[in-house]
Amino acid sequence: RMAWQRGQLDRMVAALDGLPTPALSDALTLKILQLRRERAHLERRHLTTAQLSIRMLDHLPPDHSDLPANARQAWRALQRVPEPSLDRAATEADTAGEAGWMTAAYLSRYAQSTEGWRARYPGHPAEPFLASGIELPTPRRVALLLPLSGRIADAAAAVRDGFIARYFDQRAAGTIDWDLIVLDTADHASTRDAYNAAIDSGAQLVIGPLTKVAVGELLSTPDLPVPVIALNRSGSDTAAGENSLQFALAPEDEAAQLARLAFADGHRRALLVRPAGEWGSKMTRSLQDTWLDLGGRIAATATYSSRDNHSDSLTAALSLDASRQRAASLRQRLSQPIEISGRRRSDIDTVFLLAPGAGDARSLKPLLAYHYAGDLPAYATSSANSDESRGEENDLNGLTLLEMPRILQGTGISLRGEGYGRLDALGADACRLAGLGMQPFAGEGPILQGDSGFLSVNGKRQIERDLQPAMFDRGVLRRR
Repeated sequence: RMAWQRGQLDRMVAALDGLPTPALSDALTLKILQLRRERAHLERRHLTTAQLSIRMLDHLPPDHSDLPANARQAWRALQRVPEPSLDRAATEADTAGEAGWMTAAYLSRYAQSTEGWRARYPGHPAEPFLASGIELPTPRRVALLLPLSGRIADAAAAVRDGFIARYFDQRAAGTIDWDLIVLDTADHASTRDAYNAAIDSGAQLVIGPLTKVAVGELLSTPDLPVPVIALNRSGSDTAAGENSLQFALAPEDEAAQLARLAFADGHRRALLVRPAGEWGSKMTRSLQDTWLDLGGRIAATATYSSRDNHSDSLTAALSLDASRQRAASLRQRLSQPIEISGRRRSDIDTVFLLAPGAGDARSLKPLLAYHYAGDLPAYATSSANSDESRGEENDLNGLTLLEMPRILQGTGISLRGEGYGRLDALGADACRLAGLGMQPFAGEGPILQGDSGFLSVNGKRQIERDLQPAMFDRGVLRRR
C-alpha cells in the first residue's frame, strides 16, 4: 500500500505477486484483495474489480458487516462489463459461485427469466440484485419540457432532436410504445405551470426542464405528483425528492473522474492549471476533493484570467523566475554570455489542465513544453475538445482527456451543426431513461450505457456519467 500511495506501481505489483497468498490469514488476504480491487476499480478494469469483490466475499464471515457493500461493488462492476466478456467470464469462472454472479448479471441486463438461475443457485448473494418479478410501471405518455424559444432555443432544440431521433428508433424497434408530447416552457408563466400543463395532457413522466434555474424552481416545490427527470442540476446540495432525478452534463463529475484516472496512472503530485472565476473554482473543488481523498497532492497552482497571461501564470507556478535569476547571477559572476537552459521545479509528476474551451487548451498545452514541462503527462476534461468537427489537432498531442462514447465513435455531430453534439446525446439518453419507466427511480447504482457515458444514480438522486479516457495522438483523438 505504501508503494501504491507513492505511485510506485511496478514495485507494488512485484510485492503482491511475491506473497504466498494461500498461507496467509483471512484478514491479511482481505487487505491484499482490497488493495488489488482499489487499483482495478480506478483503472476501469470492471471484470477484475467484480472478481476481486467476489473473492473477498469468500473470505468474510457470514455475518460480517462488509458483506452487503462487497456484494454491491461486485454487482455494479459487472453492469459495466461488455456482453462478450461477461459471457466468457461465466464459462471460465473458477467456482460455481463466481459463475452464478456472471450469469445473473447477464440475465439482468437482457431481462431474461431468472427462475432457472434461482433453482441452480439457491441462496446466491447475487439474488437480491435480480428483478423480484414485480414489474415496475412504464408510462403511457411522456412530456418533454424545453425552452424552445428565447435565448437558448438552439441548445434546447438540439436536446429535442436527440430525444426524438432516439424515440423513433425505439418505436421502430418495438422497445417502447408510449406517446410523446413536447412543450415549450417559454409559453408558460412558470416552470410549474408547464409541468401542470404536461400533467393535464396526460403525461405520466416529465423530462425537463433544461436550465439550472428552472430545475431549481420545479424541484423546490413540495408536491410532484408525476415523476420528473430534470435535464440539469439545481443549485442545492440537498438530495432531490424520491419522485425526481437530475440528469446533467455536469463538468464537475468529469473533474472528479479525471483525478481518479491520473491517480490510477501512478501520478501523485500535480500542477493544477485553472482559469479564474466561478467555473474554475467549481472544477477545482471537485477535482481537488477527489485527488486529495485518494492521496494525491497539489504541488502548485497556475491561475490565469485570460490567454494573455497563460505564460506568466505557468512561469510563476513552475518557479522559472528563480531559475532565470540563477542564470543571470551565473552570467554576471563569469562575465560571459553563456547558454543556460531553464529548469522547472522538480516536485511535479503530472498536470491537470482545466480549460473551459478548446482555444485555451490549444494555447496552454504547447506552453507546457515551452516552460520545460512538456515531459509531464497532462489531463483535461471534455471541454478541451469542445470543437467537435475540427480536423487534426496537433497542438493537443499527448493530452489525455475524458469524452463521450458518441464523440469518440465519430457520430457526435448534431443536426443543428457543430457544437451541439453533446446536447444531442443528452436528449438521446434522456429518451433511454424514459424508456426504463420507473426503474431509474428505484435506487442507487448503474442504469445503462448511453451516448453521453455510462449512467448511474448516486445518493443525491443525480445521474452521474462515466466517460471514456482518450488521448490526442498525431492530431487525432483516440480511445485509450
